[in-house]
Amino acid sequence: AQVPSELDINLPKLPKPSPITAAEAKVVEKELLRRTKNDQDAVKDPALKATRPEIMADNLRYLRDLTHRVGWIDIPRFGKNAASAAILVAKHGSDLLLMKAALPVVERDVKENGGSGEMFSVLYDELTITLGNQQRYGTQFDTDKEGRPYILPLENPAKVDQYRKEIGILSFEEYKKLVSTNMGGVALRVAGSEE
Repeated sequence: AQVPSELDINLPKLPKPSPITAAEAKVVEKELLRRTKNDQDAVKDPALKATRPEIMADNLRYLRDLTHRVGWIDIPRFGKNAASAAILVAKHGSDLLLMKAALPVVERDVKENGGSGEMFSVLYDELTITLGNQQRYGTQFDTDKEGRPYILPLENPAKVDQYRKEIGILSFEEYKKLVSTNMGGVALRVAGSEE
């Protein structure tokens, strides 16, 4: 009859940002960068691939504990590198409540503190897709039955470049070329709305 509070996605909560020292911020930045490096090493090295779920789970536990003590990892207190690393940990950990709670802070960092529009777009699109909707910025892709990569459906293909320009990131065509290059030159298509 009632949704338990831990399952209510409409009420994501993080504590208000608490003051921290520059030394504390540096420790957090160093730890988040170490953790995201371990995650990316496990993606790139086939010998480490089996360890990735454990790495992601541990990273997510760390981020949850940290953000429940100090609030979201924002740029004014922790710097751009730590803020970007926190976004990656939340995204890769697929923590819906954490991503939803972080999104307004990340958006404010982009608008007011020189934050990464690219990181915001990745977080926004991941959250939107996880909630069962189409992505806005076109940052997320998957592979089809034949193993070919494709960009997941867009909410408004006619406006995707406008959305991207508003947050200061590459045009959609430039982004697709970059991703294609990083994937060995494989051409990317955009999924139809039925996919």
